[in-house]
Amino acid sequence: MMFIAGLALGVSVLSVGMVQTQQQYNTTDADAVFTRVRQQFSESESIKAQFFTRAPETKQMLRGTLLVKKGNKFALDFNGRVITCNGKTIWNYEPAQKKVIISDFKNTPATISPEKLFLSFPKTYKPSVVQESASEGRLLRLTLEPSTPRDAVGGMQQVVMRLVPETLKLRELLISDGSTVYQWTMTELKLQAGLKDEQFEFVPPQGTHSIDLRD
Repeated sequence: MMFIAGLALGVSVLSVGMVQTQQQYNTTDADAVFTRVRQQFSESESIKAQFFTRAPETKQMLRGTLLVKKGNKFALDFNGRVITCNGKTIWNYEPAQKKVIISDFKNTPATISPEKLFLSFPKTYKPSVVQESASEGRLLRLTLEPSTPRDAVGGMQQVVMRLVPETLKLRELLISDGSTVYQWTMTELKLQAGLKDEQFEFVPPQGTHSIDLRD
């Protein structure tokens, strides 16, 4: 199962009201854009992102914050639910149920972690670039697809990054596993965020019921 689905972020694609123009970049341009985007993220020790999305069933707006640091450390907070990982242990805290599920983080080739997605995206995906016209202004649509079915990491069949042309800043991220599309609209994205290791530790509030699934 994809990491994103595991976080219970199954979301529908939002209507972004965009129309593709006839201008399309050649393979060399696409490779250059992909290289620049990967470089921006891979040179960052940590990032901080604020995003919004919608729940597929209730259409409820979900706003969240994602912190990522090299070493497979991440902290996701959306609508009060908190998922934190210090690189070894994951805490999945649901405040409404006063429950936290504790498990081991297992970094396998099939695992899609925030670090792999944002800080070291695999090079085995082939890029293509199209310039779009959108209500917010013209954006670049960078589409990444595995070179072969075997190269699809963690079931990711397609990754789409909508980028600001001048800076290649990430505006939206869409990931498809072939049946479902997971989408985030970034309201803020800070590279080189200077995050500390203690931000990726979680202490359950008093009265929380803990379910420990660690080996």
